[in-house]
Amino acid sequence: MAITINTTPLYFAPAYRPVNFNVESDRLDANQRDITTFADGGGGKTQITTNAAHGYYADDIILNEGTTDGYYDGSFTVTDIVDVTNYKILKTFVAKAGAGTTTRTNINFQIRADVIDGSANTIGSIRQKDVSGTFDFDVANYLRTVLEHYFYLPFGLTDITYDSKTIENYTVKFTEEFDDLDGLLFEGDDDTSSGKKVLNATLQHLETQTLTAFELLNGQTRRFLTNSPEKKIRVDEEEQVGFFISNQGGMDDIRLKYQTYDLNGNANGWNEKAIKDFSTNKRGIVGVNSELGISSSVSKLEIKIYDETHGADISETKVFIIDHLCYNSPVRVHFLNRLGAFDSFTFTGYKKEIIKSKKVLFEKGLALSFNIEDRGSTVLGIKAYQVFQVFSQYLNYTTLQWLSELLTSPEVYIQQTISGTKKIIPIIVSNKSDVIADDSGMVKIKLIYAMANELIIQNN
Repeated sequence: MAITINTTPLYFAPAYRPVNFNVESDRLDANQRDITTFADGGGGKTQITTNAAHGYYADDIILNEGTTDGYYDGSFTVTDIVDVTNYKILKTFVAKAGAGTTTRTNINFQIRADVIDGSANTIGSIRQKDVSGTFDFDVANYLRTVLEHYFYLPFGLTDITYDSKTIENYTVKFTEEFDDLDGLLFEGDDDTSSGKKVLNATLQHLETQTLTAFELLNGQTRRFLTNSPEKKIRVDEEEQVGFFISNQGGMDDIRLKYQTYDLNGNANGWNEKAIKDFSTNKRGIVGVNSELGISSSVSKLEIKIYDETHGADISETKVFIIDHLCYNSPVRVHFLNRLGAFDSFTFTGYKKEIIKSKKVLFEKGLALSFNIEDRGSTVLGIKAYQVFQVFSQYLNYTTLQWLSELLTSPEVYIQQTISGTKKIIPIIVSNKSDVIADDSGMVKIKLIYAMANELIIQNN
């Protein structure tokens, strides 16, 4: 095979970083050799013998020069490789003395990389030319196009579902391409990478630069795709917690375990919820709502993932404190976190709303005998948008650190009830600087945002 994959990315990698492959092909080597003999190759072909190993492959384009009487001069396609010093071309044999040189040309040689998702669909192709024969490909941009952020709607998630587009299995197929004798694109050899996985997640410089902590292997305990600490949730709110399953540990029966506590702090015992129809190597989504027993008589909820096959807990325990207080116009925010799932937080403090507008005016002079109803300035157009400011209650250090993900998230939504139905509305966070740690004590966060769509106003 002429093409070889030398370097591949990690088995399981985040998509925001380069996803690099290095590929090598020796079809670019000219390999000029002296011709020693011509022989009858049969079937209208001529067999050529070289003075040293030619290194050719079938379908290579070669150039013969300086042959006896010029009979075998010209460009030909290698039809057969007999051995390391003999090959055939489609040329009627005529006995001639061995003379001249043969050189591989393969005009417009390039490598095509086809990025293929887990459903065997080609999601993109990259072509590269390199005279050295070594090719570097970064396929991260193509992988990002199939990694979508998933927030389950409508609200009220009753079963544990999964998001098939947050984690993607993929391979990359590399194919040689060059011009044939007619100038048409020809495909040479190809090679396909082993299966890889990519996750829509980010890692900070201080974190271990690997995502294997989210592989579901025996003995590992990081499962939930959130960095949130113990957090509050109100009875009528919904939280969607993501987790990752990769069934490499022989675990056939994976369940969600959950436990509520009454208002006196007494545990009500663990319950289980089966993860139904859950294919491995996917991101699961748990709806934290009334389906898990949250009610006005509950003070706390705990959830974790359990391996029924081996009788063992295989995740950390996430804790939710049930907030029974009433607030004036709380603002529920959902945001894409750094691990590729959605987190939620409720701002329960002071709220302010501002409308900003910019007008385009037309000015005209009025006659001396104008009417009082005449207009000298006319509004030709208005561009308007709303700006909101909401405050949290006082927060501790760990919560502030976690909420820094909200302030830098590219996808943020607020939750509103419209005509009796809960909706998520896209917003743009416009905070420029915020205190996320202060040794003097607890700190409030102010969230400044605008709707992702401008106000619709009437224009003249």
